[in-house]
Amino acid sequence: MALDKDFFVTPYSSSHRQYEALRAYYVEGLPASVVAERFGYSYAGFRVMLHKINKKIKSDTEEFEQYFFNQKRVGRKPKQEKNQTDELIIQLRKKYLSVPDIKAILDTLEYSVCETYIYKVLKSNGFAELNQLPLSDWHQVRVHDSTGKGRVLSVNDQRINLRDYGGELRQVAITGHGRIKPALILTNDFELTCSEVIRKYARRWLVEKDISQQIEFFHFNRISSSMVIKVDFDLTMSILANNLLRLFATDLPGGYSRLNAESLYTKFLQNSGRVKISNSQIEIMLHLKRNLPAILSATQKFQEKPNRIFYGRRLIMSGDSRS
Repeated sequence: MALDKDFFVTPYSSSHRQYEALRAYYVEGLPASVVAERFGYSYAGFRVMLHKINKKIKSDTEEFEQYFFNQKRVGRKPKQEKNQTDELIIQLRKKYLSVPDIKAILDTLEYSVCETYIYKVLKSNGFAELNQLPLSDWHQVRVHDSTGKGRVLSVNDQRINLRDYGGELRQVAITGHGRIKPALILTNDFELTCSEVIRKYARRWLVEKDISQQIEFFHFNRISSSMVIKVDFDLTMSILANNLLRLFATDLPGGYSRLNAESLYTKFLQNSGRVKISNSQIEIMLHLKRNLPAILSATQKFQEKPNRIFYGRRLIMSGDSRS
């Protein structure tokens, strides 16, 4: 396309057309009706455009200038903040990601760094290359669980120095725990044995896992109201529901007691059935389901006995013949 008079009189893009219309109105002093007809606007539409653009100029002049005149920066792109990049590399390393994995993540976040730089940052901050440690630096420990059985793990226990910490830290790397990549523990406790450190942090991991499950299933992170008393009540009822599920799980046979709240609900509580109430008994007939025998077995001790909650009636639970 050659640059001629038509380029300015008949603009091709919407932003170019807006600019030429504004120039004709403000510079040439043409009436709004004439400008609207020349550039293909309705009179009302052109007046609305004038109002919006004046409002945008008052709110942010720089943004308005960039809308029509986008200036290209000459030279190299500005470098990211060095400290911000280093902190991100360290955070990713604490998740035990390899250098190539860290670089891949940084590339997606538009951080222009090479693997050599990542190696230097990790080395300067005291992170060892665990995959390259000789087998002699690893030793086996037995970690006992609540049942007294326990399991054997391979660990690497060493002291490291992290920049800006101001002292030594203890780094414990763990393999043989059922995951592909080693687990990494950083602590300033040098008195506990390696087995005691692993048990201590394992209990913390279980608590954090339980909290994450409660957030996922009971939505603890979503407040139900702006009133504090309603939030407290909602939180109390959610915790009560979670504890009732845990008590229900302990009565189930086999390994069902280790299921989380969502699995317990899906396998056992998400069901329907029929209820018959008479003067002497309450009969609950649940629809047939794969895990129904486990519920019937767990509630066996409560059946065929008069219950004060039901005004002396007996509770009878069974599977419905209709699925």
